[in-house]
Amino acid sequence: MSLTTLLSDRDSSARRFLERLFPHTRPLASEQNKRLASYETIRPTGTLAPHTHAMLGRAIDYRLRFYFPSTSVEELVAWRGASRVMDSPHRLEDNDLPWEADVEFFQEHEGGEVVAARTGLTLPDGVVHDFFDSLKDFLSTQRPAGRRLCHGEEELLARYCVVLSCFEQIARSGPHPNDLVCADGPKTTASELFSIVKDEWAGDICTMSWLFYDRYQSLLSSQAILNPTFAGSADVGGADADLILDGCLVEIKATVDPKLTKKWLYQLLGYSFLDYEDALGIRELGIYFARQGVMLRWPLQELIDRLSDGWAPPLRELREQFQELVDKNAEEG
Repeated sequence: MSLTTLLSDRDSSARRFLERLFPHTRPLASEQNKRLASYETIRPTGTLAPHTHAMLGRAIDYRLRFYFPSTSVEELVAWRGASRVMDSPHRLEDNDLPWEADVEFFQEHEGGEVVAARTGLTLPDGVVHDFFDSLKDFLSTQRPAGRRLCHGEEELLARYCVVLSCFEQIARSGPHPNDLVCADGPKTTASELFSIVKDEWAGDICTMSWLFYDRYQSLLSSQAILNPTFAGSADVGGADADLILDGCLVEIKATVDPKLTKKWLYQLLGYSFLDYEDALGIRELGIYFARQGVMLRWPLQELIDRLSDGWAPPLRELREQFQELVDKNAEEG
């Protein structure tokens, strides 16, 4: 169970903790939602199923992170998902589970080996390695960090990001017959992986990417931490954010219905409280609405004061209380 899952559960102690201390979310949400309503929305072509919307949301997360110096591809959550559908056995280590993984799926193993092969949801090892080697070559030659790519380069990177999104979903939920990378028969080349990406999906990612660059180019020189986890991530069964820019923790949302919600505010606060020892130096919290090109951000202490009406204890004490709460839950669980 992840932090986001806990916050969706009205009876979870984490949600009750945040609701008790920070009840004044409605005025801020109302104020910001009026602002969001004034912006045009980039809408995907056609009617998309919810899982396709989610897939494109993960894809734009990857694309925007590539505007900043990236980590090695083997450190991506997508790589963990890809490794679980290779057709040769792979050892399953407890500390190799992605933070948001469906642990029950990964408990289905024999001698530590993933059983995806028995389901037929596999890819040849060579296909997976060729795809990631190709991505490495693209990143090293095109160097997308900090610059606006031309149309052809941008479209190709968008296709990489859609495939990465599909692999990430496998990392978080396990292989499923509807996974695009495994559906419609086995892929025998890396090029066939790109064939799952519809032109309109790639175009959608390109449009959102260029909108971010045009409006927030000034952020590209920020000190970036990509896909950060927290000291308390394991305590809640999983918590990884999108990125931190110069101390501002930013979540990326690609919704066609832009509304600041209580859950998203609590998600940001929860992440900041899981940084028990202030190792990440989070001083601001933000949400970037990728389909509207709007960044909302607040100083962390200012947001705490506003949502609590000034009654919340100091940040260090909040982190200590949150740690005690999640530790107790882990012991009881």
